[in-house]
Amino acid sequence: MNNPLRLAALDDHPVVLAGLKAVEQVSAGELKIVHSVTEPEELYRLVVEMPVDVALVDLQLKDGLKGPEVVERLDELGVPSVVYTAELRPLPIRRAMAAGALGLALKNDPLDGLIRTIQGAAAREFAVSSQLADVLIKDPSLTPKLAPREIEALELLHQGIPRKSVGRLMNPPASESTVDTYLRRVSGKYRQLGRTVHGVPDALSHAERDGYFEG
Repeated sequence: MNNPLRLAALDDHPVVLAGLKAVEQVSAGELKIVHSVTEPEELYRLVVEMPVDVALVDLQLKDGLKGPEVVERLDELGVPSVVYTAELRPLPIRRAMAAGALGLALKNDPLDGLIRTIQGAAAREFAVSSQLADVLIKDPSLTPKLAPREIEALELLHQGIPRKSVGRLMNPPASESTVDTYLRRVSGKYRQLGRTVHGVPDALSHAERDGYFEG
């Protein structure tokens, strides 16, 4: 029998970490969780002291930390990571993939999907736990492709900046008419996806649900 794959798990909910112990049982000895932590800094220290084959990383961490930042740091340490999350917004997930994650496993998927994803990542092959996970990463119809300046204008509005003041706070500054153009483009891109957008508040609501305002 081969040695089990060694896992580290990072989640700020201890109950999730406790539940992951079921992975060891379902895998029939093919997987073993050797580090189970709630703090990224502890994770970094432990995977250096006792290396692992794969790290499971939650996207929604406390204290403003972002899963993609953890994924990027693990990649620098040579540790392949799998995002293990309840998040269903495409953009936060895609940021983590862009940061170097080798897999996506959704917490609502069966454990055998998680196990396959871990095994794929350990082999340095990209893997997902389900068809939904694959769609969240790849389907271009889920979110519009917004330009950086369009996102910047939306973010300022989302922060509560009055529309007339948005242009002055952009970098570089933009005229009020240019900001209006950005916002019309955003609304149009959402309509092209079949979303109902009657004005800027609707566009902001869709952008927030898609995850455009997260790091």
